[in-house]
Amino acid sequence: MIKKIKTFYSLIKKGNFSEIFLTILRKFVRITPSQIDVVDVSTYQEIIIPLPDNIYCRWATKSDLEDMFNNWPDSEEEYQRHKEVVYDFGFKKCCLLFKGGSLAYFRFLVTQEDLELSKYIYPPLVVKNLKKKDSVNFDWSYTFEKFRRQGLSIIGTDWMIKEVKNKDIKFIYSRRGMANYASIRMAIRTQFKPIFRLYFIQFFNQKKYQGFYIHRSIKN
Repeated sequence: MIKKIKTFYSLIKKGNFSEIFLTILRKFVRITPSQIDVVDVSTYQEIIIPLPDNIYCRWATKSDLEDMFNNWPDSEEEYQRHKEVVYDFGFKKCCLLFKGGSLAYFRFLVTQEDLELSKYIYPPLVVKNLKKKDSVNFDWSYTFEKFRRQGLSIIGTDWMIKEVKNKDIKFIYSRRGMANYASIRMAIRTQFKPIFRLYFIQFFNQKKYQGFYIHRSIKN
């Protein structure tokens, strides 16, 4: 507390009123930036990665998801964050990537069938895209700590793109935090292009998904 008072006093002394205003504003308003990316399936160029025999992907069953959470090896925070996707939100379509017989990576697929579920947690822009039969959303990508820095998210995403391409999907959307540099690098490698910058605005004491979004287009 003393350190904060000293910092505030220092800003006043320097006449840095814009910084003072931002410091006060942060106490009452939380702004979370993210971006929406898209890949045009018709122009997607398959990533040629020679896969070892011990790596394969498939869609998850209900039993697979139960096993995943019953044997979760990483942090409690990540466990809770991803468990709510299945048991609170109700999303079930999930790609699993296995390496050496162990689950190494997963990512959820959100389609028009999930439209009603999506209205409660997604920005209006994402919900609007899901209303189109030829569009889907990739979300909640996670690589378990033991398997990181091996390019598995790229392999898994490439597999999912090819899977939905065979089902007449034309556009795949995905959202990622602006500070999630690993996700941004993966998006570039898998040919996603940023199209919107999003800002989620929450005021003091608002709950997790309460708030509103503002957005602006990104020119490529």
